[in-house]
Amino acid sequence: TAAAFLGIAAHSTAKAVAGLDLADTFVADTFAASIAALGGLPVSSSLITISAPSIAENGASVPVSVSTTLPGAREILLLVDSNPRPVAAWFTMPSGTAPFVSTRIRMAGNGTLYVVIRTDDGGLYAATHVIGVTVGGCGFEQEGDTPDMPSVGAIRIRGGLDSNGVANFRILMPHPMETGMRLNKTGQLVPAHYITDIMATLAERLVFSARLSIAVSSNPLIAFRVADARVGQSLRVVWKDTRGDSRANESVVIA
Repeated sequence: TAAAFLGIAAHSTAKAVAGLDLADTFVADTFAASIAALGGLPVSSSLITISAPSIAENGASVPVSVSTTLPGAREILLLVDSNPRPVAAWFTMPSGTAPFVSTRIRMAGNGTLYVVIRTDDGGLYAATHVIGVTVGGCGFEQEGDTPDMPSVGAIRIRGGLDSNGVANFRILMPHPMETGMRLNKTGQLVPAHYITDIMATLAERLVFSARLSIAVSSNPLIAFRVADARVGQSLRVVWKDTRGDSRANESVVIA
């Protein structure tokens, strides 16, 4: 399991959220199937804030930030209706981690970003944001990425404490995040190769986890926030990918 590869004891993992299994939504290969797995489109909520461009110049890297003031928010799903893999990422925030996340996603073309929040009582809520893509189609064929795709590298972590005692973490994970849809110079499909699971512990306490799909941009950059952190505590981040490879790194919280 993901917990096992991190070496986290079972009692340290986040309490399971009530309700349906979001795994069915995550693996769906069409937007309609994703929404059906949710039991229909969740109720719209004005308590969800999405920060994303209205026009994205490059569909290979579209910045998205999500936050919410919904009580008990524990999970965040990012879906794009025009993508061949609609769910880009599924984030889980245990108690003590702010319901906020920031990352970069791929978009195959113009589409609507759907953010779905699940609360600890099993409630589902949604918000949407329409995004136009100037360079259409590059998000999955990766024409907008660098000619030499990035290689797997060491995790880079930054964590600073603000005046309210909240630690703001930014994690950069060098990785090609190959979609399985890109052609190499000889016209052959490059096999899919991407990070699937991320887990982060602060002072040996699980504070953040994520499942990623091919719709997350190369070199994933993810930000999240943890309350009641202290200077000197160590954040450990581990990821694994589709080849069974993994990387881990640690960094201490600074003022």
